[in-house]
Amino acid sequence: IVVQVSGSVRFEIENCRKSGSSISCRAFITSLGKDQNIQLSYQSRIVDNNGLLFGWRGSQVLGEKNLSTGSSTRWFVQDVRTGVELVFEAQTDQSSSKLSVIQIQFQDGTDRQVTFRNLAIS
Repeated sequence: IVVQVSGSVRFEIENCRKSGSSISCRAFITSLGKDQNIQLSYQSRIVDNNGLLFGWRGSQVLGEKNLSTGSSTRWFVQDVRTGVELVFEAQTDQSSSKLSVIQIQFQDGTDRQVTFRNLAIS
């Protein structure tokens, strides 16, 4: 698990998997110090080791059946680690072995981002 903190939000990426032209990342989001709405932005993206761009498709809390596409806002309870699936989509289906950059844009009252680098695809 890799961890980044920005503002009052902690992001953890547990793993990322590729299926066809999609990459899904299992992550955990924790609101630090307060209950709050956090909006995950459609401007989030992945770049793989071949330079292929995967744009934001949507997210869902683990256990939900439907993917929320576009930007989505959810209520996070203070210091509760919440599992989410982040889904990204490319225009083509190429083989990828590594993610060079995962950039997650979000808002917790302020526009912020977290960046993860050099993650393996399982």
